[in-house]
Amino acid sequence: MSAAVVAAAARRSAKRQQKQKHEMQERQKAAYKIFQKFDTDHSGTLDDVQLRNMLAYANEGKPVSDEVVRWCRGVAEASDAANRANGVSLRGCMMAVDAFYAYKKNEPQINELFSQYDTNKSGVLEPDQLKALLTDLNDGVAPSPEELHWVISTTDKRDGVLEGTINKAEVMFAISLWYSVLDETQEDGSSCIIN
Repeated sequence: MSAAVVAAAARRSAKRQQKQKHEMQERQKAAYKIFQKFDTDHSGTLDDVQLRNMLAYANEGKPVSDEVVRWCRGVAEASDAANRANGVSLRGCMMAVDAFYAYKKNEPQINELFSQYDTNKSGVLEPDQLKALLTDLNDGVAPSPEELHWVISTTDKRDGVLEGTINKAEVMFAISLWYSVLDETQEDGSSCIIN
């Protein structure tokens, strides 16, 4: 490769990194303004009511379900464990908003999955329904009972409510966990999740 090609690639990479850094700074400024708006008691954290209000604001003023609030709070707490007991910090707030926007972006696909796999229309995927979904995602190969249990329990821990089912806010995370199991299995031929 010629020096000119390498130099051009390095310049493009530097510009891309500079743009990403600028976007992150702008995102942090916007998050700080929103955070300040909803941290009405000036505690430096958001309680559940403040978090719900912030998510409704991000949802164009429309109310947000309890399951989505719990999910976003779980994501926030996972990103900032030090502030768990005190509420959602600014860093956690940024993660919660990212999780919320990811959910909203995928909501049509999530609703489609639920219309297909939530056969009893309970609003959650029970273990057998989740197993059917994961089997279909894996070309007809079903997860083992241990893998299914791991996906459900790991997903459940994220929002702190252990129901043994997967709700709409949790389903994308459950699917990503399943794909991580598949990737691991493909790499070495065995799953490492079974203890």
